[in-house]
Amino acid sequence: MAVDSSGSAYVTGWTTGGNLTTSGAFQTVASGLDAYVVKINPSGSSLTYATYLGGSCRSAPQLAGDTGYAVTIDASGDAFIAGQTCSMDFPVTTNAIQANLEGTSTNYSAFLSELNPIGSELLFSTYIGGSYTGDWATGVGLDGQRNVHIAGLTHSFSFPTTSGAFQTQNLASDQGAGFVSKFTIPPGGQLLVHDFALSLSASSASVSKGQSTSTNVTVTPANGFYELISFSCSGVPNWAQCNFSTPSVTPGTSTATTILAVSTFSATSAARVPKFPVLPIVSSVALFCLLGARQRRAVKVLAPGIILGAFLMNGCGGGSGGGSGTKPSSFTVNVTGSAPSTQHVITFTVTAN
Repeated sequence: MAVDSSGSAYVTGWTTGGNLTTSGAFQTVASGLDAYVVKINPSGSSLTYATYLGGSCRSAPQLAGDTGYAVTIDASGDAFIAGQTCSMDFPVTTNAIQANLEGTSTNYSAFLSELNPIGSELLFSTYIGGSYTGDWATGVGLDGQRNVHIAGLTHSFSFPTTSGAFQTQNLASDQGAGFVSKFTIPPGGQLLVHDFALSLSASSASVSKGQSTSTNVTVTPANGFYELISFSCSGVPNWAQCNFSTPSVTPGTSTATTILAVSTFSATSAARVPKFPVLPIVSSVALFCLLGARQRRAVKVLAPGIILGAFLMNGCGGGSGGGSGTKPSSFTVNVTGSAPSTQHVITFTVTAN
């Protein structure tokens, strides 16, 4: 924790979610085990802000998540948080020193993040680490020129060092080595958006009714996005259906693919709903009403025959609608990829002859 000149207290740590966050906070939903930052007013009676800080780490050799270990405050009230993360989608900014998690999703990296005084915006955030099993920062401080210093432990032989540093190699093997890093934070950072895009190998297809067609759906992640993406489709008529070879994917560090298959049914195999012969019946009733009383007895005998004939004509395909099933029909399949944080839609057009 840390205390600023006005007496407000700042606390960081880690949580599995369910904690109170404040309106307008930078991150109000926990993606898993995330770091958090809380600012409490000088009297301790209320929260000035409370926010999560983390990504959606899936697996790690130790705690499966992101952890805040240290916090300090500058004169303007910005909070600087240091800790460790195993999230490939940990929030980082465009002015990051290191924008990506080195190694795999089972790797830990140290991080340094800067929040504005009201906890609503990330001004700077960066990974700092190598590609081995774990690096983390446990201390953070500021000097008189507003340079940020972090200290911690690294197990990486590829931990970033600078030319002329006191010690540029990890000599401790798997036991880990201490590190100290100094940052001059570049101005003008904006949050990198973790997202994904959908694309199709073919955007349209033509088939004969009763046949099937398919297209590859490719997910391309951006800025470390690797949430689980589930697929669904809509806009398919009742004489067709769609399915996916893989209903959900997690893109990771590269693209992921599923196959959308669209099947159509032929006119003979599709279920037909009988049409109620409204016009013939109405005609029969009108005829009955127009006849005089002396003729109604005869019509009473004829009317059931007329109505029955109308039903039979309709059931045998009589009328002008009998050949409509052979006309080409087009429809658009809306392919939706849904992740916990966002979703995207792409369309596939099918023409059935």
